[in-house]
Amino acid sequence: MVRFHRCLVMDKALRLLSRFYNTNFKWRARFKTSGIKLQSKVKLFYYKIKGNGMQLTGVYEIINWQETTEKQFDDGAKLSKAMVSLCYKGEIEGNSEVYYQLHYTEAGDVEFNGFEAVTGCFSGQQGKIVLMHSGRFKHGKAQSNFTVVQSDVDNIAVGDKGSFESTEGKKANYQITHN
Repeated sequence: MVRFHRCLVMDKALRLLSRFYNTNFKWRARFKTSGIKLQSKVKLFYYKIKGNGMQLTGVYEIINWQETTEKQFDDGAKLSKAMVSLCYKGEIEGNSEVYYQLHYTEAGDVEFNGFEAVTGCFSGQQGKIVLMHSGRFKHGKAQSNFTVVQSDVDNIAVGDKGSFESTEGKKANYQITHN
């Protein structure tokens, strides 16, 4: 009785999710399927939703920026490194540390790359991801594209892509899209 009830509840949940995400999920797993097989169908359905471009979005704020100049050039350009602490809000709730390498041009524009370790709650699941950044600061705005290089979170996979763009103050909008 318990297993049959669980199947009914999960089948109803799958139908609602299917309608919400407008998918054509095939209902092979119905009441005759065991609870374990139906749970695997839920996981398959979940990954199907992710495959349709599920995004995590929100805002982060710079909490601390510590930068040191490694090499100063005669024309005004320089090489620096920075350790930056961020606080994430939105579908990611947590903190991160970013380790950037920066190249400042004589005009004041900046090219940067680095790695960021984000820990916190990702759409309800505790975990950690590591991002590899490549970006620039130009005309007063910072932008970066990044790739997930490590993840222990179900709804973010290695290889997923994302970006951020700075806004007012020390804040930036972020998004991570599942491939």
